[in-house]
Amino acid sequence: MTTADNATTTRDAVLAAALEIVTAEGPGALTVRRLAIAAETSTMAVYTHFGSIGGVADAVVADGFDRLRRTTAGAPRTGDALSDLFAIALTYLAFACEHPELYSLMFQHSGTRSNRGRRGGITTTPGATSQGGPAAFTTFLTAFTRPDSETVGTTDVHDEQRLGYAAELWSALHGNAMLRIAGHLDPAGDSVAHSLLVTIAVGNGVDRTAADAAVDRARTALSRN
Repeated sequence: MTTADNATTTRDAVLAAALEIVTAEGPGALTVRRLAIAAETSTMAVYTHFGSIGGVADAVVADGFDRLRRTTAGAPRTGDALSDLFAIALTYLAFACEHPELYSLMFQHSGTRSNRGRRGGITTTPGATSQGGPAAFTTFLTAFTRPDSETVGTTDVHDEQRLGYAAELWSALHGNAMLRIAGHLDPAGDSVAHSLLVTIAVGNGVDRTAADAAVDRARTALSRN
């Protein structure tokens, strides 16, 4: 194995350990010493590959957004554009509820201005940004470009309007996800999510009965996936 291979293996091992710790205990449990022990490496190796514990958090966030992107991109397809959009939305919520600590960190530790001091025991990197967030958002945006959609997803919709629709949906889903994670909504219940998706669709010109049916189709497709 070459030196470069060894370096990659060590970095991957530290990142895997960090993901496991964050998922199980939250970001406050991340320390350089603990990562070194879990990854069977030295504390110096952690600093070499990530610079600081904040650099580790940056990498965890980027990996989290990439996982979210891949998960939502893998949502089932039904042949109906609105149902497919709802399947993506429900897949997004499921990811957030299945990985609450990781999901929370992803949004606490990313943004265009992230010089926020210490969060959960992590010193953030001034000016750090996540490239994964826009990629995850693109999954929603793409769903509004389906040529077979009879709703807001038609190709006649202006790009700026599609951006608005996608941002509206993401904002609503994120709020629902955080309320579930905080325990204010039942993490396992999706009645509020169902109502939320229908309300957004109806507000953008979709017939309520059609929107209800589309959510049901999406839920059925997810149960079979």
